[in-house]
Amino acid sequence: MPYSEKSLRAVARALQRRPHIVEHIVTPLDERGFPGKGTVWITVSAIEGDADTWVKLKTEAVPVTGSRHSPDAQRRWAEALKRRAAINGACYGHVTDDCLTDETPLETALGAVDVVTVPRCDLELRGYSWVTVCAGALGARLGGPAALTATGAFDEVEELPGGALFLRATPTLDDYGEAAIERVFAVLEPVLIKGEMRRVFGMEHLRLHFPSA
Repeated sequence: MPYSEKSLRAVARALQRRPHIVEHIVTPLDERGFPGKGTVWITVSAIEGDADTWVKLKTEAVPVTGSRHSPDAQRRWAEALKRRAAINGACYGHVTDDCLTDETPLETALGAVDVVTVPRCDLELRGYSWVTVCAGALGARLGGPAALTATGAFDEVEELPGGALFLRATPTLDDYGEAAIERVFAVLEPVLIKGEMRRVFGMEHLRLHFPSA
C-alpha cells in the first residue's frame, strides 16, 4: 500500500501478529512522481517452523545510477552492516553482490538450506564474501583478530561488541577479485560449512573458490 500515516499504523498492527516475514520497500520517485532507480528492500524473517523469532535481516539495493554502486556507497553498506551486527549481536553477516536467495552463495553452491545452517551459525561459518561477519567462537578457532590480521587476507579486521568479527577483504567490493577470494577462502576454510561444491547453472557469477576438477 502507498505510504501514509494510516498505512503505517496498519503495518504496526500487522507486526503485532508476528508474521513469518516482513518486507519494507523504499522507492525514490523521479521528477514526474514515478518510481525511479535506487529502490531498497529491507526484510526481516524467521526460519521455517519458528515464526515467533525473526533471526534474519536482509537488505538489497539497486544502484541509483549505472549498474554498480559507487565505491563510497559500497563502503557505506559495509559500515551499515558493522553497526547493525554490533547492535544485534549477529553471528553471521555479509555484504556481497552475488546472493540472490535466502541462502548464502556458499550454501547455494553446496545445496545447503538456511533452515539448517542459521541455528548453527556459531558452530559453522555460513559463507564468505567481500565483507563477512564471523561468530566470535569461530574467530577464536581461527586464532582471533590478531592472527586473522596477520594473514594479510583482510583489509580490515575488527572485533565487535559481543565478540563477533567484522572482516573486510578489500577496500571496496570492486577490488574483490579472484585472488582476494582465494585468500579469504584459504583463511576461513577450517570453519566453513562443509559439503560437495557444485557449479549452479545460471549462477556462474558466484564469488567462490571452486576446487579444480
